[in-house]
Amino acid sequence: MNASPQTLNQKIHVLLIDDERADYVITRDILEGIPNDPYDLTWVTGLREAEAAIQEFTFDVILVDYKLGRHTGVDVIHRLKSDAVYAPIVMLTAWDNRDIDEAALVAGAEEFLTKGSLTVSLLDRTIRYALEKHRLREQIVRSRDDIRTILDELRTGTAITHHDGTRISFASGAFQRLVGATNERIVDVPWTDVLPITEAERLDVKSLIDAPPEKRSKLPLQWVSPESRRYWTELEVIDDPHDDRRKILVLYDVSEIQGLRRILDGKAEFHDIVGQSDPMQAMFALVRELARYDTTVLVEGETGTGKELVARALHFSGGRAEMPFIAVNCAGLTESLLASQLFGHKKGAFTGAASDHVGFFEAADGGTIFLDEVSDIPHPVQTMLLRVLQEREIVRVGESVARHIDVRLISASNRDLTQSIEDGKLRSDLLYRLRVARINLPALRDRREDIALLAARFLDQFVAKTGKRIEGVSHDAMTQMFAYRWPGNVRELQNAIEAAAVCCHGRKIDARDLPPELQNTYSDPTPTSPTAPSVSEGPEEQRVLQALREAGGNRAKAARLLGISRTTLYRRLSTMDQ
Repeated sequence: MNASPQTLNQKIHVLLIDDERADYVITRDILEGIPNDPYDLTWVTGLREAEAAIQEFTFDVILVDYKLGRHTGVDVIHRLKSDAVYAPIVMLTAWDNRDIDEAALVAGAEEFLTKGSLTVSLLDRTIRYALEKHRLREQIVRSRDDIRTILDELRTGTAITHHDGTRISFASGAFQRLVGATNERIVDVPWTDVLPITEAERLDVKSLIDAPPEKRSKLPLQWVSPESRRYWTELEVIDDPHDDRRKILVLYDVSEIQGLRRILDGKAEFHDIVGQSDPMQAMFALVRELARYDTTVLVEGETGTGKELVARALHFSGGRAEMPFIAVNCAGLTESLLASQLFGHKKGAFTGAASDHVGFFEAADGGTIFLDEVSDIPHPVQTMLLRVLQEREIVRVGESVARHIDVRLISASNRDLTQSIEDGKLRSDLLYRLRVARINLPALRDRREDIALLAARFLDQFVAKTGKRIEGVSHDAMTQMFAYRWPGNVRELQNAIEAAAVCCHGRKIDARDLPPELQNTYSDPTPTSPTAPSVSEGPEEQRVLQALREAGGNRAKAARLLGISRTTLYRRLSTMDQ
């Protein structure tokens, strides 16, 4: 069936083929969030339902999930194409997998998207981009007589070769702009001299041209224009409908979509800190703001939350980025050893001081020093540190001469420092100097929506380091990880992923590969709030309903009370409805 053209007043009819109700709900909510409500969504769960729906109705675009019971999305695309379904298809995958993406494009998909990165803007742009590409191909096939006029008007770059298949006979204005050359430098010139690509890429294009139509797929190419603009493009080769010796080279400018993907990835990562949850996004914004100043900062949070990473982000985001960053763990060090390390010492200052020693504060001059576990600093050293903060100078152990330093101080602790003052372990005047600005890092259990991102990052690191082929984490394993309390926070998650990857013998980490403490847990072992006991006891249906009542019907809040992801909550609700 052919896709219908859209006008400003017409709906874009979308068919979603996905056997997971929760994923349907998420996709529906995203489409409903697009301004002016331009989409009409139909949902089916498998190939047979899809074929029946297509027989009864004309769809403008089809979204296909990769995993569909005993079928794959690639199988479905092949079947739809063989049934002469011409609507553009977009593949949806749970994990970013290059092999799956390439297979989808070869099968005939216009584009692919990773479910975890879906947003209102990205899905809307991708659907409209797929429709535009599809419209272009249909016009090429139907409108041979006025093809030159049409191509010259479209933003997509198009060129046509002579009968020899090598020299270009026509180039649209968009094609000229994309390759950075005038019409005079393109027409009657071999395409190998026109496309600004590498020799290896030229061989790839040659293979694409020589391949039969059913074996062709879109080829990604990128280059920098003479104006220093970076272009991400896809090249498609189409046989001229009237003479298959002539080739139509279609260049799609996908720079905007690639740029949007990079922006989304960038929002989820900041100086090696990963997080797309609201608490982490707020923390990123605070770090960017504090990086503009030399204010003394205290970073607070549980063990394993990434306090040193935050300190590094503060340093490398600010004006001291080119100067030293030195991290010092103050826990368990004696008074004399810590004083010597921080402030240095003079030769002969104590037994074993065989030469002058430059301390960390001097070594970090012009840069940043990060003191972790400041509540463990002995009182005499606290007094010396207070002088550093007040006078901006240090005195080496065994000397009386003050040395001026220019250092930004960032400190951290996993303890309640107000309680440390009450216990007599920390000077109150020192705390007030250290806590000019403060950053509180959330525990991992308070930002569970980041678990999947972090797990993917740590698994990628393990695969890159070991070469072991593991494609991702199974749904069951991810459910277990969402349910676990994570007392060791991000550091514990990293160790758990590495341990599971070592034990994994399949293509994905399964629940049985996880460390024992993560297995067979569906709720936090310890309540995280006064309401937690009421939603962590009793039958699952009762706990879900109780959580929804306590959250006032807010599903995102209910998921947090249950210690599970919103997607998992949707799945459980759909099961309860059946």
